[in-house]
Parts: sequence; C-alpha cells; structure tokens
Amino acid sequence: MGCKATSKIPLFLARYNRKINKIRQVHQEVADEMAQATIKRLYYAAMIFLPVLMLYLFFFWRAPVFTPAQDSWRICLLLCHGLLLLFIVPLFFAARRLKEQRSISSRGWLVIFSSLTVLMTAGVVIAVLDQLVTSSITPFLVACTFAALLFLISPLKLFLCYLIAYGLYYWTIGLTQPDSAMLLSNRINGITAVSIGMILAIILWTKTAETIRQERLIALQQEELTKKNLELELKNQELESIAAYDTLTGLYNRRQMQLLADQELRRAKRDGQPLSMLLADIDRFKTINDRYGHPVGDKLLIHLTGIFRARLRESDLASRWGGEEFLVLLPKAGLDHAMMIAEDLRKSVEAECLHVPPHRICCTISIGVSALDLSHEEPFMDAYREADRALYLAKEQGRNLVRMMHNSS
Repeated sequence: MGCKATSKIPLFLARYNRKINKIRQVHQEVADEMAQATIKRLYYAAMIFLPVLMLYLFFFWRAPVFTPAQDSWRICLLLCHGLLLLFIVPLFFAARRLKEQRSISSRGWLVIFSSLTVLMTAGVVIAVLDQLVTSSITPFLVACTFAALLFLISPLKLFLCYLIAYGLYYWTIGLTQPDSAMLLSNRINGITAVSIGMILAIILWTKTAETIRQERLIALQQEELTKKNLELELKNQELESIAAYDTLTGLYNRRQMQLLADQELRRAKRDGQPLSMLLADIDRFKTINDRYGHPVGDKLLIHLTGIFRARLRESDLASRWGGEEFLVLLPKAGLDHAMMIAEDLRKSVEAECLHVPPHRICCTISIGVSALDLSHEEPFMDAYREADRALYLAKEQGRNLVRMMHNSS
C-alpha cells in the first residue's frame, strides 16, 4: 500500500504542474482584458467608497469616548480611514483616465497592484486595531472578499498576495489580542477568510477568462464570416461583370445590351423620346488578323473601344455585338442625329491609327443606322434587322461608309 501511495505522488505533482502551466498560459492570453476590467471595477469601487469613507470619518469623529483604549482605537481608525481617503481620491481620477485606454500600460499595472496592496494592508491593520475593542476580524474578511471581486489577476499572483497578507495578519494580530484562545480562533478564522477569498477569486477569474476567450472566438468567427462574405460579394460582382461585359473590350456584351434595350424602350415610350441604333463593323478585319496576328486584332478592338468611349455621349450604350461588330443605342436621338454621330465615329476611326511597333495599323468601319419604331411589336429586333441591311449596303458600296435604309421611319 505504501509503495502504491508513493507512486501516485509524482503523478499528482505532474497533474498539478499541468494545471499551473495552463493557468499561466490562459493568463498570458487574457491579461490585458482582465487588467482593463479590473481598472473599470476600481473606478466604480472608488466612486462608491469615497462617500462611504467620508461617512466613516464622520461617525468616528462624532463617536462618544468611554475608555482610553476606545479613544486610541477611534483615533487610529480615523487616521487609517483618512489615509485610505487620500489614496482613493487619486485612484478615482487615475482609473477614470485609464479605463478609456484600449491597452493596459505599466501605469495601469502600478495602479492595480498598489490598490491591491493598500486594500489588503488596510484589511489587516483595521482588523488588528479592532482587537482593542472587539474580537471580530470582519475587516480582514471584507478585504479578502473585495480583493477577489475587484482584481481579475492571475490566481497564482493573488494567492501570493493572500499569503503575504495572512503572514502579516498572523503576526500583527498577536500585538493587540491578549487572549490566547481568542487569538488562536482569529488566526484560524483568518485562514478561512483567505480561503473564501481565494475560492471566489478562482471562480470569478476562470469565468471571466472563459468569457473573454469565447468573445475572442466569436469575434474571430465574425471576422472570418465577414471576410468570406466580402469574398463572396467580390466573386458575385465578378460573375455579374462576366455576365454583363465583354472581357476584352469592357463594353456591354450582347445579352446585357438586349436587357438594357428593354429598359431604354420603356423609358423612350414613357418620355416620348426617339431612340436610334448604330451597327458598326470593322472593314476587312480578317485581313488584319491574318497579316498581323490575332493579338494585334485584339489590340485593334480595344483601340476602337477607346474611340467609341471618347466620341459617344455619356447616355449612349455601346456593346460588342459579336466578333468585330459593335452595336450602339442612342437615347433621345432621331435618325438625323444618329447619322451625325455615326459619321463622327467613322471619321475618328479612319483618322486614329493604332501603333503596334514596328507597325502602324489603320482601319475603317462601316455603319448601318436605324431608328426604333416604338409602335412595332418588336422594335429592337426590327431596328436591328434594318441596321444590318444598312450595314450590308455600306459594305456593298465600298465600305468606310454610313448608311441607312430609305424606308426608315
């Protein structure tokens, strides 16, 4: 049996050591949040204790005196509570400033540990002074309890503080308590007070540490969720862009132009405004691709897109209709106005050549123009067929031309 008990000791010590290391690890993780919470608690505690200490001083000052021992006790307590008041006033203002800071500073830690020292010392001193008139050690019990309630510091550090305070209490209480039986009882009760404080401190510290870690986990999860939502939103925007725009030129694609055409038709009907269409095609684009290569052909399409953007109105809608073909909707433009815009585009394309060293590539476009008849059942498709016939006519008549069908309305 003795061997078995002996063999369990190293196992117990190993488990105990793991517990201590875990407490240290958790303390390092949550030390700043614990310290900030402690500063806030000290601020509110100081706010309450300021008037309370003033009441103590008032009552002790006006208390009747019966014996010399009672008078000594009263004067000592007046002095003790006066010193506490002198400490709590600057503590209140220091805690008020520090509680707004996001991270704890060395000054904050100084405030915390100096307050803990003063609290435990005051508990010991007042309990010792009380032995002049009573056997109660309530002040020491109160100090141990308040230390647990106010100070969210590592249980290991608080235990050391309790140990030092109890040592001081154990020694000094013998100076004022002459009754040996009462002295023994008070020293044992002091252990109880320290134990109560320690149990309460561990419970509060553990619970607060768990809450802080859970809040961090929730914040991290929310951050990850926000990041994923942002990534999803960007992907959706990318998909929308792919669905709506031509990837090479950045102009609307055919599908999007048909959707926008429906909107423009409704607007034109509502406002009673004309709506026209241009269908442009690059002349001999296949020859350019064959001579210079498809990458140069792509650059030419981008080059023409820049000309379109520069020469068209802000309200005009341009799309890459397919291959080397462009379709443009012109809101609030009748046929005459549309012909002027088309002619301006044709001249600009003819005048602005593309430089791809060592080549200088000039091209022309042919344009068919039509007006959308809002009385038709399918005004867009009817206008598209008419613009396509006009474009074919421009190609037949020699290219680099703007044409419209004579029966356009």
